[in-house]
Amino acid sequence: VERFVREARSSAAIGHPNIIDVLDFGYEKGRPYLVMEYLRGRSLSEAIAEEGRLSIARACNIATHSLAGLAAAHDRGILHRDLKPANMMLIALLGDRDFVKLCDCGFAALVQPSIRIDDAKTLTPARTLVGTPAYAAPERLRGDDRRDPRIDVWSIGVVLFEMLAGGRPFDAPTFRELARKVHKDPAPSLRKLRRDVPRGLDAVVQKALAKEREGRFSSAAEFAAALVPFGGRVIPDFSDAGSDS
Repeated sequence: VERFVREARSSAAIGHPNIIDVLDFGYEKGRPYLVMEYLRGRSLSEAIAEEGRLSIARACNIATHSLAGLAAAHDRGILHRDLKPANMMLIALLGDRDFVKLCDCGFAALVQPSIRIDDAKTLTPARTLVGTPAYAAPERLRGDDRRDPRIDVWSIGVVLFEMLAGGRPFDAPTFRELARKVHKDPAPSLRKLRRDVPRGLDAVVQKALAKEREGRFSSAAEFAAALVPFGGRVIPDFSDAGSDS
């Protein structure tokens, strides 16, 4: 129940077009409820399953939509920690048929303790991995629970790779083998899997999937900017949206 309430408060605190809106939450006869906006569309996982590899421009557009929502969350001190295609809804909005809404902030964690959401208390025992292992950064698989936005950067790197290649960069039938590959094996070159991928874009994805967090993009906004030459969108500034001034 506490994680349920955390999800509601985390999502509501972000207030960004690329994050699903939480309209209301509370308790009714002792049962918690959550009211979210209705999304008419499909998940990115469904799109990949139905269509396979996406075009380069389309994949980069979807990635930058997601990074825009992440940048807003990170600016408010909130990590997602469970980014994957199943949590990314594609809807038609503002003339874009691939407008992304990030969903499921149930594993959200605070980066900055100064930002108060439910007293920022941890709901997950120490060294417990949350999220989906296939999209988790190497340090998370090692049990490193430091709250760093670059863990979300890694996850979007995996998602972008999957959109372009039609499969994840690291996969295995067991958690142990998956962890070994993520820790030891270099990410495959997209150009070896798909010749139309520009060298520059291949380098961008490799940077997002750097084993050490220091080698990755320092922020979601920096990652998004690197995708603009390949069809990504410039992250708009919604900071004044809804203000009275």
